[in-house]
Amino acid sequence: MKGLLKNQSYEHQELAEKALKWAANKCTGAGNRGSVEVYIPNYGIADSLIIQAIQSRFRWDYGINESCFGYSNEKYIFVFESKVSREDFKTIFPKLAKGDIPGNFNFIVCPKGMLEPIEIPFGWGLLEPKGNGLTEIKKPAFFEIPELQRLRVESDMLWHHTEKYQGTRIEIKNCPDCGKELQNEI
Repeated sequence: MKGLLKNQSYEHQELAEKALKWAANKCTGAGNRGSVEVYIPNYGIADSLIIQAIQSRFRWDYGINESCFGYSNEKYIFVFESKVSREDFKTIFPKLAKGDIPGNFNFIVCPKGMLEPIEIPFGWGLLEPKGNGLTEIKKPAFFEIPELQRLRVESDMLWHHTEKYQGTRIEIKNCPDCGKELQNEI
């Protein structure tokens, strides 16, 4: 696990990272992109988020009706809110209960037994730790997300991952042996 994020406990960050691994097990060979602490337009910050093409058996499990059951490059947004206490859950519950749906699939991730499935707002799923991973206690509903919203989320993830390079200068030189351009950080 990387260093702790600002204002997060170890348990909170561990749940967020486990959620990314859990979702990655459902992706196709087309791959995925995930991150923690991602801004979603008209929603706010999600604890973790992954965008990926998912295997056909999972598309069927989640109620995505398709005429073709083969390989698909269709990308879906999985959003995870990690909550380590009931108080933590209560702070976000009003936002979730009013129907803010940030992704195609949305989950609350919390310690085992902290929440009952009936407490989870409509459309949201529930994941709990089991062994080294997570288990799905309640399935989320599938929501269509406009392409523009998905592209905005992808753009923010790209920005988030490249922030560490902000202010880095790149020097381009030619290789003395072959003349090929080489890039060096300075």
